[in-house]
Amino acid sequence: MDRLLQDIINMLPVGVWVADAQGHLVRNNPAAERIWLGADLVGIDELDRYKGWWVDTGKPITLEEWGLVRAIRHGETTVGQLVRIQCFDGSFKIILASAAPLYDDSGRLTGAVAINEDVTALQEGEQRWRHREQLLHTMFDLLPVGVWALDAIGNVTLVNPAAERIWGRHDWKTLADFSASKGWRAGSDEPIAPGDWAVSRALREGVTSREELIRIEAMDGSQRTIINWAAPIVGESGEVTGAIAVNEDVTPLYRAQEQLRAAVRDREEILAIVAHDLRNPLGSIMLGASTAQSMASKLPGGENLRDRMAVLVDLARNMSGLVEDLLAIGVSTTGGKPMLELRQVAPSTLVKQAFDTACPLYAQHGVELRCEIEPGLSDIRVDARRIERVLANLLDNALKYTEPPCVVTLSAQAHGPVVFSVTNSGPALTTEQRDAMFQPFWQAEQRHRGAGLGLSICRSIVEAHGGSIWAEAAEGQRVRVSFHVPRLPAALVPLQPAPTGVAAS
Repeated sequence: MDRLLQDIINMLPVGVWVADAQGHLVRNNPAAERIWLGADLVGIDELDRYKGWWVDTGKPITLEEWGLVRAIRHGETTVGQLVRIQCFDGSFKIILASAAPLYDDSGRLTGAVAINEDVTALQEGEQRWRHREQLLHTMFDLLPVGVWALDAIGNVTLVNPAAERIWGRHDWKTLADFSASKGWRAGSDEPIAPGDWAVSRALREGVTSREELIRIEAMDGSQRTIINWAAPIVGESGEVTGAIAVNEDVTPLYRAQEQLRAAVRDREEILAIVAHDLRNPLGSIMLGASTAQSMASKLPGGENLRDRMAVLVDLARNMSGLVEDLLAIGVSTTGGKPMLELRQVAPSTLVKQAFDTACPLYAQHGVELRCEIEPGLSDIRVDARRIERVLANLLDNALKYTEPPCVVTLSAQAHGPVVFSVTNSGPALTTEQRDAMFQPFWQAEQRHRGAGLGLSICRSIVEAHGGSIWAEAAEGQRVRVSFHVPRLPAALVPLQPAPTGVAAS
């Protein structure tokens, strides 16, 4: 029987210690040896060889506190005490220690039994889990965005302080009450129904929603604008087990953007009105000056008056060009498309007119101007006067930064859409310069006079046509500036810059 008992004890996965009535350890099993990595069958008074500490307090365990000693001396039973021990090889483990006295049929104490279960791995895992949970909660508390976690039936399981600040409440119900949340879609002011909140759809349909711009009414009655995200939490078998919602409060930014958009609209409307009102008197001035110039040329000795009238006509024409520039800046922001007088035109006509107009000025500066037009270009639908303005501005800008005897090339090619280009020779611009050259008031060199609006005006006109304009490096050249507008029918769909190619003469 004793042999059978030992065999059973040896098979147990927990450490077993048996002491006689005098407290002497008389039996243990292999699991006990593995836990302590060596053990002596000693008397009760020598148990101080076994070193341990209470896990909850960290205090050392005295001889009288070991469960086996208390069972022998006081008949006490102890169950599941969490103890940190030092093994005989110097390592440390955590065990669950239990002990109980043994009695014979007459109730006389015959000994005690102690059980040790190694829970080191379990305790370390729990510690890691607690650490991760604490880290997660700390992160949630520090996040500047509101975060909610809901279970499968809509119970709110987690809310961080930012969410409470956004919605102005702290008494979140266990079950999310979507009917109590007031919200409208920004832009359309369409009310959000209780079942149409993103987190509700995530729970019900398993859909993910991203970057929904929403205006909400917080519990204190204040209005806020938020960016809303929501996503389902999906289990291993594909079922929705919960959802996460994230809100970012963008109220100050949204208000600033609205104010900025309103300011831009007001500025452009004023600009368009002033420029439009200036155009009529300038036309009258040019007409009157031209008439006076013509009459003066027929009068004896009228050469001086004719020359003065010619100067006045040139000044009025320059002022008219400035007015046209002011109107062009407002094209893309104040009704853009309706302000354009669109008609069908051949690209070659636009290029040849720009070339013929610029040639005399280029000749005066000793810079060669070349014209390259690919045959068979498709007609385009544009405001010809404004596109001519774009070409004139590009040619004028190229002339400013081209020293004789260098060359400027005006070209039109087909790369899907018709692409107009102006290329000038000289020291190449840097990538940063090319990226910045369409910004208002930008100038490559301060020594050149001007407001720096020419290229910005070009961009406004081209984009109002639904096209795009860009600058790119060209081998052996300073820069190539190109733009395109859609072919017939006109479509306001911006395209990517076309690849460079060899123009046909």
